[in-house]
Amino acid sequence: MEGTDPARPGRARRWLAWTLTFALAIGTTTGLAFFDAGLGIVAGVLALVLAYWLLLRRMALGGRAVARTTRRLFAGGWALLVVGALGAAYAGMLVLGRQGTGRVDYQDEQTGTHGTRYLQCYVIKPDGTDGELRTTGACPASGGTRIAMVYLPHDSGDVARPLLGTKRRLLPRAAVWAVADLLGLAALAAAARTSGTPEAAAP
Repeated sequence: MEGTDPARPGRARRWLAWTLTFALAIGTTTGLAFFDAGLGIVAGVLALVLAYWLLLRRMALGGRAVARTTRRLFAGGWALLVVGALGAAYAGMLVLGRQGTGRVDYQDEQTGTHGTRYLQCYVIKPDGTDGELRTTGACPASGGTRIAMVYLPHDSGDVARPLLGTKRRLLPRAAVWAVADLLGLAALAAAARTSGTPEAAAP
């Protein structure tokens, strides 16, 4: 019956919706995950729901049903980006960080949000600033021991916490980020293409 199918949004509106979708996906699963993988993963999952209902279904499709192919590509691509968040910090430090030799400072027992107690290791970075390691757990050696690490120089606020080891050791996890993001973004691009076809109106 005439008027039952929502009007198809214009090209500019669809382009804007998909631009925001890509920005939201990269910003959470790579941007936030560079500083905190857990935060990036949680934000990425929440952003998936937001992007699907508001950006894809409402803004890009004007309330029309999302085709099965588009839906699968969208969800699959975003899932890959969430997996890639696990390696975002390693990729970022591989590019932005500097390799050097610092010292183990001390370890401290802390309490997590759910009452779980864990050990956190603190180090003196090669530039003389101090901070906690990105990973939790006991220090790998006693206080004062010299140890290789990758760090951001002059990061006195400890915004990007250092990683132990050399840049070579970061490569495997950085590769996880690269492959997952490449495939994830390709899937989202395919979802964008399929959403713009007439067939996409079918549920």
